[in-house]
Parts: sequence; structure tokens; C-alpha cells
Amino acid sequence: MSRSIMIIEDDIELRKICRHALEKVGYEVIDTSDGAWALEQMKHTMPDAILLDLLMPHVNGQMILDELDNYPNRDQVKIILLTAHPNYRAKISTDQIDLFLTKPVQVGELRDKVRELLGD
Repeated sequence: MSRSIMIIEDDIELRKICRHALEKVGYEVIDTSDGAWALEQMKHTMPDAILLDLLMPHVNGQMILDELDNYPNRDQVKIILLTAHPNYRAKISTDQIDLFLTKPVQVGELRDKVRELLGD
């Protein structure tokens, strides 16, 4: 069974690029721009990793991180935070995320970091 990754990102082009890059190396990818939908899905099935945009409308990345802290099996999920604003790194609790990537994300770096984080 392949590992699953959920991409929560409001930029549709970036979602497509990340999805393609990760599917190409065998990951099962679910993507959405809707943080509330993502949280609802994760109540039932938790992915192996989450690529999470920090600044999104309605339910933003910090809200998702805070809510995920209440989910069972949260400690088994690797979280990669994506943002175009590197100065937000200091505002995020390091125990809530496993990796911080600054946009624009390089496809090769993304694949390498995900593989490394998941031990693949």
C-alpha cells in the first residue's frame, strides 16, 4: 500500500505541481483548497503527511494545526508547512510541524524532503 499525502493549498497551480511531483514517485495524493473539508476528512482517515499552506482564506493553516492537535493519531502524521512568507516561521510552534518550506517550492526539493521525512 502506498503512503498518502494531503495537500491543503489555495493556489491551484501549486497544488497541481505538488500533486504531480508526488504522484510521479508513487504517493497517493489528496488535494484541496478547503481547510474545513480537509479537517473533516482527517477525522476519518489520517494521511501519512500533510503539505499545508499557512495563509488561506476561511480556515487557515494555523487553525488547521491547532485543530489537528486534538485528533487521535496526530503524532503519526508528518506536517510540512508551505508559505511565501519566511518570517512566519518564528510564529509557528516547532512541535506542530516537521518541516518548513518557503514558496516557490522546487519540485526536486519537495520530493526529496517528503521522502526523507517519511523514511522512504
